[in-house]
Amino acid sequence: MFLLQHSTGAGKSLTIAALTHQLLYVKDARGTQFHTVVVMLDRVKLNEQVGDAVERYLHQNGVDEVFRAESIEHLAKLLDASSQNEQQSPQRVIITTTHKLGLLVRDDVLLTRLLHRSMRSQRGAGEEGGEESDVGGNDPFQRVAIITDEAHRSHTTSTRDAIKKVMKADEGSHAQLTFIGFTATPNEEALELFGTRTDDGFQRPFHCYPIAQATIDDRIMNVLADYTCVRCEIETSVFPEPVQKLLQVTHGAQRCILDHASDDVAVLKAKALFMMTDFQVIKNAHSKVKCMIVVRSRLDVARYYKLITTFVSKKQLGWNCYAAFSGTLTLDDGAGDTKSVTEQTLNGRHVTLSISDIVIVCDKLDTGYNEPLLACMYVDRYAHGLNAH
Repeated sequence: MFLLQHSTGAGKSLTIAALTHQLLYVKDARGTQFHTVVVMLDRVKLNEQVGDAVERYLHQNGVDEVFRAESIEHLAKLLDASSQNEQQSPQRVIITTTHKLGLLVRDDVLLTRLLHRSMRSQRGAGEEGGEESDVGGNDPFQRVAIITDEAHRSHTTSTRDAIKKVMKADEGSHAQLTFIGFTATPNEEALELFGTRTDDGFQRPFHCYPIAQATIDDRIMNVLADYTCVRCEIETSVFPEPVQKLLQVTHGAQRCILDHASDDVAVLKAKALFMMTDFQVIKNAHSKVKCMIVVRSRLDVARYYKLITTFVSKKQLGWNCYAAFSGTLTLDDGAGDTKSVTEQTLNGRHVTLSISDIVIVCDKLDTGYNEPLLACMYVDRYAHGLNAH
């Protein structure tokens, strides 16, 4: 088990790609090598971005056996080592998502089929190789590496157990697994699961390239060196005395009062106008730059989208605005009726994330948005804990 703390935005995708490449060539003291390296990502967007970077790097460096699992059936087939023909390389790289592997574990039919093929393959090897086959015989390719990104969030004990279950179904009980977790912000659970115990008794990352060092090396920008806090004063119809009593006796009352006031359309309009006026100055100086607005909820994503698209249209600015959220939202159309919208229906067919000047988001893009032209960010929400990074 290894934990690698690596700053985001500082080439982590290429580090994962280079590590994957090197693992195909490294040998242990007994001369055994990795025959399979599984790069496991926890989100579809990361699967596209990191997966594409890994695949491109490997192809450029002479590794052709790189596979993307399109479904759980395809993943089961890729993990089935016995399905490889003699012309194929004994080594391969599989890129997949945590979600697909979780579904595979819960699919008794596919898992049983994988186990059956593995047992049949091992019996065949045993008949040919005698007793030596019980521990792998003379086959130098006996190890499996699992590389996971965002280990602080995506990888838990249950995830690890699920991986072991699938791999042992394929490899047999002698499966030799190596887990490598990447994260920029290791939490207690990630350190407990992947960390290396040091002489002081603490679990620490095996290797560390933190955000602070990446900033010193000019790999990333220190956004905290140039930010502005905007004070927002709101008049409320609630009398001061009841408010003070509420704040004294109720935990979280202050936040509830502020959230309630912030839901007012007039407040949202004022905030949207402030942000767009500021961004207009930046956009006039640098026409290609983009901005991101981070809000409290998916509902706020839709609210800000409506206000900002109206502003852009009235000013005839020609900017594209994109609302990024998952699932379905139920919105009030202003006439007393409601309608359901998705990200696709709200944005329309002609506006995509890649061509947008303004991106409005709650949580969806917290780990999967790579845009060098992003020049400013407006945060209208509480920022705390690991999510603040």
